Amino acid sequence: MKSLLALVLAVAFLVFTVIVFAEEKAYVPKDNEEIYGTWVNEKYDSTKWHARWDIKSDGTWASYQNSNNTKPAWRGTYSIVQKWADKGKVWYKITFKNQTYNLNCYALTCLSDSGSTMESAHSLKTHRAKIDRELNFPDYAGIHYRKNKIPAPKKITDVR
Repeated sequence: MKSLLALVLAVAFLVFTVIVFAEEKAYVPKDNEEIYGTWVNEKYDSTKWHARWDIKSDGTWASYQNSNNTKPAWRGTYSIVQKWADKGKVWYKITFKNQTYNLNCYALTCLSDSGSTMESAHSLKTHRAKIDRELNFPDYAGIHYRKNKIPAPKKITDVR
């Protein structure tokens, strides 16, 4: 009986260890991530691709059907899952939580080496392995250009 209990505990510990170490570690964003800012593409004005995206350092985002709208069509929160650099470009895997429709969207996003262009591929199922322009709805890909960089909020220091 003791050997069976020991075997069960050993297997449970092994399974727990595999799960913990196999799980993708969350990226901890900096106050000045390259992706923060307002991104626009005046050619977009539909519900498929919104013309403006505001990605803020507080973990919130909003998108607008055209760049002059003051009321967002969609909004929510996001988490940066992974970030890396390759050949001068900055890449992100981001999970967007859409509060408007209560769903998650998984994005693979690439910023140009100048930081002025953002290309993204979005999926409702998983993070894509590459940015492919020929996606079938509801997956989609698009390109936006930096309008401005949104500064990180000032940190309040304790002055006691």
